[in-house]
Amino acid sequence: MNWKLVIAAGAASLALASQAQALDFNFSFSEDPGLAVSPGVNVPGTVTGRIFGLQDNTSDQQASFVEIFSVPAGVQDLPPGRFSVAGYAAFLNSFLDNPNIGISQNDFDVQNGQITLAVYQIFGGYFDLNVGNEFNSMVSPDSKSRVQNLGGFNAITFSAAPEPAAWGLMLLGFGGLGAALRSRRRSVALA
Repeated sequence: MNWKLVIAAGAASLALASQAQALDFNFSFSEDPGLAVSPGVNVPGTVTGRIFGLQDNTSDQQASFVEIFSVPAGVQDLPPGRFSVAGYAAFLNSFLDNPNIGISQNDFDVQNGQITLAVYQIFGGYFDLNVGNEFNSMVSPDSKSRVQNLGGFNAITFSAAPEPAAWGLMLLGFGGLGAALRSRRRSVALA
């Protein structure tokens, strides 16, 4: 068996899989210590979550889901969970008297596996999340507690989250590489 061909095929399939599949990005931002903290409103700590369904090398695209992993305990009544962006916006507009209160801005650019523009705002109802170029915030439903950072894009971190299929292909590639090295050592020892 030609292990070089096996490894090359695995690398090619991994490259194709990563190009064809949607990308997910973890995000994180913390309370800006430079802000004038209002007692009982601004809460120290970090917000973490994931943005789902973006494509690489694409501009002006919309995320399909946003999941909140964790918020500081001081931000009340915000259970972590996954939200359909379109579904949540429709839900807000279905019961609000003024549909402009439940606004969803959902615009991302991704270049070479990196988010280069992020403008995401959804608020009203259960939570208020802003992730983007101007500021980042997570606000409780009653607006009485929040994590806020005015550093915008420079104050939020995005990291690509590999798809399960990509992990599987990488493991397969490492397995093939290990088998090839073991076979090569055995051949050298016999010689």
